[in-house]
This record gives sequence, structure tokens and C-alpha cells, in this order.
Amino acid sequence: MRPSDEFEIKRNKFIRQSLERGGLFFTKHYLLLEVERLKISLQHFFEAGSISKDDYEYLVITLKMIEKFLSVHLRLQQLKSERHKKFHKNYYPNQASLFDKRNPLPITGKIEVSGLTESLSALKPKEIEKTGPRFPYKIPARTHWNQVIIKFLDNEHIEIHVKKLKHITGYKEMGMIGKGNVPTPSEQWIFLKVLSQCQGEISIKDPQAKDTYKKHKQALAETLQQYFSIDYDPFYPYKSSPEKSENSYKIKITLIPVSIVAKPNSYPDIEEDTLGIQEYLDEEAPQVIDD
Repeated sequence: MRPSDEFEIKRNKFIRQSLERGGLFFTKHYLLLEVERLKISLQHFFEAGSISKDDYEYLVITLKMIEKFLSVHLRLQQLKSERHKKFHKNYYPNQASLFDKRNPLPITGKIEVSGLTESLSALKPKEIEKTGPRFPYKIPARTHWNQVIIKFLDNEHIEIHVKKLKHITGYKEMGMIGKGNVPTPSEQWIFLKVLSQCQGEISIKDPQAKDTYKKHKQALAETLQQYFSIDYDPFYPYKSSPEKSENSYKIKITLIPVSIVAKPNSYPDIEEDTLGIQEYLDEEAPQVIDD
């Protein structure tokens, strides 16, 4: 048998034994086999006359030192592993493990995870609680502002129509109460009433009055959105749009004013002119005359 064949048999044996032991010492066994192969190659080169005798002997001595070092180190690792197994066997003779590949610990029973429901609930976005007066009936989905009709019955009460729904209410029930101890309509309510008298649209010509009108318009829009649970602006954009010809505050709701007898320069309940629009009404607001 040639030296190379003998080496291959020995090499395969080492690999098989290493794999049977879980491959723990495979690297060092492999290095030992490579050293053995290098010794055989050096002997072949020496016999062929490729290297001198002195070089051959020096290299062989060096390889033997490496082989000795690897063997000692491998033996120490083997002793350490055997000592660890012996210790574990003596102190934990019957303890099973979940990580034992040959005899894993069986999992039985019911596994419960506490707090999972509470944690998932905490991840849900919290809905903003809306408070304040609300329309007493559920408005159908996809209801638009132009499907809402508000008719003033008098200076303090209105009749609301939303599709087939009908409700009579007043400024107090809608939360449009002004400041002070004596309940009076707020500026939002007065602004809504004035809009009804002006066919739902007021154009602003006085630059000093624009900020005041804008404030009342915004407050009224928020109140109406909350009351009817319709989440977009009940007013058209202030600037010109297809629905109107100039910059103005125009509401999308159909407003019907209180029926009155026409009197020169006279409109209902505008004595104090809290919005500063008496002059505007005198010039442009339409008058409704009962037959």
C-alpha cells in the first residue's frame, strides 16, 4: 500500500470519528492530517532530489513540533469535555432539557400569555370623544351640507330638516349661548340668523370687519360640524368659486329666514348690532313679505 493511500484511509477515519462526536474536534484533527500529508509530500520531494537532506530534516523537525503542539492541545480539549460531561451527569442525572436534540423535553399543558389583550388594546388609536349638543337622530352616511335645511321659526328657535328627519330646537339646546348670567343668543347664532336673511351669503367690503366675520364664521362652522357630525366645512371657500362670484362667506346649508312684514331699515332682533352689519343689511339684505 502506498503512503498516500494509507494517509487517505487514516484521514477518512479521523473525519468520521470527528463527525460522530459532533464535529467538536474536527478542525484540529484536520490540521493534524494536513501536517501528516505535508510530511509525506516532503519525503517525496527529498527522494526525488528536489530538496537537500538538511532542508528536509529541518522541515520534518518543524512539522513534528507542530504535530506535537496540536496533539497536546487536542488532548486537553478532550479531557475538558469529558470532565464537563461527567460533572453534568453527576449533578443533573435526570434533568431533561428543551435543547436536547436526542431526547427533548416534551411540552404539555396550556400556555397562557397574560397582558396580551391589554397591550393590543393600548395600540389601537383612541377616538376623540365629542361632547356638547348633538342632533338627536342618526344622520345617514354620506349626507352633504346641501341636504340640510334650517328654517327660523322666530328669533330663538329653528326647524331642522335633514332628508326625512325633522327636529325643532333653539339656540340654548344647540349650545349657542352668549356670555353673561342672563341667557342670550351668542354671536354664532346671530351670524347664522343674519346669513338666513342674506340668502346664506355675506360679502365683506369693510377691511376692518373681515377678522371679526372670520372669527364668527369659524366658530359657527365648528359648532355645526359637531352638532350634525359632518366632518367637513359647511361653508364654501372664502375666495371666488363656481358657487359664488366674489369673496364672501357663503354657507352650504339652505337657510330660510323668519317671515316678517317689510319695514324700512328694520330687521328683527338687530338692536345691538353685535356683528357690525346693520348697515350692510340695510343696503343688501332681502326682505320677505308675507302675503
